[in-house]
Amino acid sequence: MSASLLTHYGTEWSYNKPASAPRPPAPQIEDDSTRLSEREQEIMHWVGHGKTNVEIGLILGISQFTVKNHLQRIFRKIDVRNRAQAISRILTLSQTAALQ
Repeated sequence: MSASLLTHYGTEWSYNKPASAPRPPAPQIEDDSTRLSEREQEIMHWVGHGKTNVEIGLILGISQFTVKNHLQRIFRKIDVRNRAQAISRILTLSQTAALQ
């Protein structure tokens, strides 16, 4: 991440979000029981961009533990065990939905 986006204050990090940073939502999964909430979509968007829980927390203004809890809920919803599987599953599901 560029130095202009993250600023270190003692032991705290602050994210200086650019005003024009668009956040397209992650693909929706069609089944209601596995549909991702808006926040879960935001988190998956940033996971897909390689951000850590700490970075995602700074970007969204939530703690890294809240990010972790959202990820665990997402993993259960889409039946995966880790970030890489989650990204792969969402990409596969979105490609399948686009073909229908």
